[in-house]
Amino acid sequence: MEKKIPFGITDFKEIIEGNYYYVDKTKAIEELVDTGTYVPLFTRPRKFGKTVFLSMLDNFFNIEKKEVNKNLFDGLYISKSEYFKCFGKYPVIKLDFKNINGPTYKKAYKKYKEVIKELYKSKEYVKECLCYAEKIMYNEIMKGTADRVKYEFSIEYLTNWLKRYYNEYVVVLIDEYDIPLRAGYKYGYYEKIRYLIVGALSAALKDSDSLKMGIMVGTFNVIRYMSDLNNYVEETMLDNHFKDILGFSESETKEMLKYYGIEINKDVKGYYGAYNSNGVIIYNPWDIINYIKNRKLKSYWFNYAGVKKLFKNMDKRDVNDIQKAIQGEKVIALEMFGISTHRCFEAYMNEYYVYYLLFVSGYLTLDRIKDRNYIFRVTNRAIKEELIKLINKM
Repeated sequence: MEKKIPFGITDFKEIIEGNYYYVDKTKAIEELVDTGTYVPLFTRPRKFGKTVFLSMLDNFFNIEKKEVNKNLFDGLYISKSEYFKCFGKYPVIKLDFKNINGPTYKKAYKKYKEVIKELYKSKEYVKECLCYAEKIMYNEIMKGTADRVKYEFSIEYLTNWLKRYYNEYVVVLIDEYDIPLRAGYKYGYYEKIRYLIVGALSAALKDSDSLKMGIMVGTFNVIRYMSDLNNYVEETMLDNHFKDILGFSESETKEMLKYYGIEINKDVKGYYGAYNSNGVIIYNPWDIINYIKNRKLKSYWFNYAGVKKLFKNMDKRDVNDIQKAIQGEKVIALEMFGISTHRCFEAYMNEYYVYYLLFVSGYLTLDRIKDRNYIFRVTNRAIKEELIKLINKM
């Protein structure tokens, strides 16, 4: 029976058990296990498979799911690897920050509390190994009555308690870590939410005696140069490691298209290819999945409102540069060394940060580096067409 197209499916277990097509990313487990206790932060554009990837790691490492997942990885790369010994070995904390936002800090903080409360409800069994005072604190956090300090350290507390319960180190996975900070900048409560989120991540991921590995994913690096969390390493499409850990490589794209009877011809390559991940051509999974489903060459994820807002703050010269780039010229250069990316939201006032945001968002990709300058080009034809529409309406 032909595998179903994984349109909108982000849960790894559902993909496998529901007979959806899965692009095997389990080889990355080998390198992640060997990273030690430094925390990789994977920053990629929207719709690049970040949530599916974390779901796969959760289902692989999670000691709670070992029995129900025992056949889940059959036939995948990791099932034949010596690293399969790590299957179902570690307790896992998986958190999704995508809904921690809102027009006020009060609302964002309430949503943060809800995320932590649900996490604590799912791990309530650990109370068996807690002393009386710890049980009281656990119940306060779970019921929403604890003070802010306890919520700030709640991930660290649970990491330590899981280590005690299982006598195994803990894997911590954080999805969309940057959403609360971006919302804070947008609505004017950045410092408050930064203090909470970075404080919580720092407590859980920095110098923890209970941590096996911590992994964060998001679109932007908004914590660079924050001393609170200095053991993370950003892994972008400019770096040497994990070049094809997210997104589809050209061979993966070709294989998937072939499975559904589609040839990866020059039109498909021109429309969706050309993300340069340090020399490796990468495709956006959302574009490929939608193209297979609809059989139409078009852009499927372009954020019209977001890019329009950036363009409004460009002067005429910068807009002209973008127009030249659309025509194939490689004219956009930016010296990115030393850029404090947690301040990249200043793109709304600073033209150079605009270009940087266009890069990390996937609208521009690296062509080459010359004299410490990063030379960009528009990523592919799908994005070019959307940029042309946008500029023509300005």
